[in-house]
Amino acid sequence: MKPRLRMIAWGTAMVALSTMACTSGSQTSTSGESDSNAPLKSLEGYESGGEDMSGPYEVDPAWPKPLGLPGLTWGRTAAVYAESPDRVFVVQSWMLPILENPPEPLVYYLPSRSAVDAPGQVKTHVIMTFDRDGNLVEHWKQWDHLFSLPHRIATNPWDPERPIWVADNTGNQVFKFSNDGEKLLMKLGEPEPGNDDTHFHGPNAIAFLPNGDFFIVESYHRVTKWSKDGKLLLSKDTIGTGPGEFGNLHTVAVDAEQRVYISDWGRTQGQTQVEAMRAGADLGRIQVFDKDLNYLDEWPHLPRISSIQISTDQRYLFATDDTYNKVIQLDLETGRLLSSWGTMGARPGNLWGPHDLSTDSEGNLYIPEIYNGRVQKFRPRPGADPSRLIGPLYKEHLE
Repeated sequence: MKPRLRMIAWGTAMVALSTMACTSGSQTSTSGESDSNAPLKSLEGYESGGEDMSGPYEVDPAWPKPLGLPGLTWGRTAAVYAESPDRVFVVQSWMLPILENPPEPLVYYLPSRSAVDAPGQVKTHVIMTFDRDGNLVEHWKQWDHLFSLPHRIATNPWDPERPIWVADNTGNQVFKFSNDGEKLLMKLGEPEPGNDDTHFHGPNAIAFLPNGDFFIVESYHRVTKWSKDGKLLLSKDTIGTGPGEFGNLHTVAVDAEQRVYISDWGRTQGQTQVEAMRAGADLGRIQVFDKDLNYLDEWPHLPRISSIQISTDQRYLFATDDTYNKVIQLDLETGRLLSSWGTMGARPGNLWGPHDLSTDSEGNLYIPEIYNGRVQKFRPRPGADPSRLIGPLYKEHLE
C-alpha cells in the first residue's frame, strides 16, 4: 500500500467497523449474551439503528460535578490516572476564564482550550483529584509553578508508596511527588531542551517495569530507560520511519511480559502533521521493543495514538485515537484492529480530542479531552461483551 493512501485505508477500516457495529444488532441475544464469533458488537440495548458512541460503556453525565472555582472553567484537560474509584487524578495544562456571554463552544474553545497561546489561560489547579461522585477533593496548587505544559500523569504500580509522576512536555522535565502531594521526591531534566542524561526535549509519557526502572518517551524522537533512582540506563534517538527509528513519540506502555509499546505520530523533526501527510509519511504506528529497547515488531497504518493501556487479561491493547476521536482495540500479539467506538462531539458520551485513558479497580473508564476541555467517566454497560472492556489496570497489584 502506498504511504499516501494509508490515512484513507484507516478511515475505510473505521467505516467498516462502524458498519459492522450497526449491522450486528441482530446478533445480540435478548438474554444479553454476545456472539463470541463477532469481535465488534452493536450497541447493547438497541434493537436497530443507533451509533456505537460509547461501545461497551455508558457515560455518567453527572461526573464530575461543577468545579465551583470562581471565574474559572476547564481548560486543556491533558491526563488522568484513576488510583481508585474514590481518588481520580486529573491534570490540566491550564484553566480558562468563564465568559459572561460565551459564543458557541466550537467557536471559542477549539482554538483556545488546546493552543499553547490560549487567550486568558490561568496556570492553576494543574493537578486535582475527584471522588466517585465527581466532587473536587484535592488540588495541588503548591506545585502549579513547576509546570509549563503537563502532558501525562502516572504511578509505578509495583511501588507500595504509589508516588505520582508527571511529564511536562514544553517544560522538558519529569517530576515525582509523594502520593499525598506534600513532597517533591525527584526532578529529572532542565527547562532547556536537550538529549543527554540531564535534558529532555518534550517528555510526553512514562511507563514502569516491576523492578522500578522506567521509560520516558519524547516528542523529539527519543526514548530513554532510567533506573528507579533516576540514572540514565539506555537511550535511543534515531530519527526516521524505519524499524527502531522515531518521529514524534507520544505515549508508552509495558505489558506483563515486559514488552514496551511506543506510539509514534510519524512526523519528523520540524514537520507539522499536515506536512507529514502531504509528504506521504506514516500518520502513526506502534513499535514494540523488549525491556532493553531491542526492536521486536511494528504495527503501522494507525492514526495518532494518544494513550495506551493493556487489558487486564493481557490479550488486548486499548488506545485513544486522537485523529478520529475513538477508543480502539488491538490484538496484543498481532496488532490487528478488533473494534472501535466513539463519536466526535461535545455532548455527554461524545469524544473530541481524547488524550488519555485510565481505569479504576471497578472497571470504570476515564477519558480527558483536550478540545472539549473535560474528563468523562464511563461505566461498564450491563451485559457488555467482557472482551471489549479494558478492565482494571494492574489488578493483581491493587488487590
